[in-house]
Amino acid sequence: MSDIKNHDKKRHTCLDAFRYFPRHNTLLLWSIIFLFLSIPIGILLTLLAQVIMVGREAAYALSREGLGPESQEYGSQLINCDVLICSCWISGILTLLYAVISLYNISVLTSLMYGKFPWYYENWNSIRQNINQLLVDSGIRNLSIKQQLEYMTDLQKNEIANHYRGIDFISESV
Repeated sequence: MSDIKNHDKKRHTCLDAFRYFPRHNTLLLWSIIFLFLSIPIGILLTLLAQVIMVGREAAYALSREGLGPESQEYGSQLINCDVLICSCWISGILTLLYAVISLYNISVLTSLMYGKFPWYYENWNSIRQNINQLLVDSGIRNLSIKQQLEYMTDLQKNEIANHYRGIDFISESV
């Protein structure tokens, strides 16, 4: 009886997504965590590069005026500062770019898992439509549902049997 009520829902709930898509939901949660970690870390790394650059320029200016140390070791320290500045800049920019990628990943996963009216083709996003078009082009969609099930693993058949309603032979074939 509860399956019939769930079938008439206009939208998936969070509990449906946790139950039906555990791997995707785990990826979504990790993407959200990494997004909130990567933004401040990227900003801190780029700010650290700026601070090191200011300190390096101040030390270089003091050495040119004759107020700083004059040794070979000081020259290698300037090179080490340059390497640290470059590595902080590169790491900070890559971390901020990963935040953008993570944001895109979050938007794709939420549109796949929490889409409104997921059974209507017109409401599908482009990824879902492209995958469906691959199945149509390969001829798999022309097969009966029983024949399409033969292409799936037992785990996939069990997952479909848990949430697909209206077809009895899915649970019989598992």
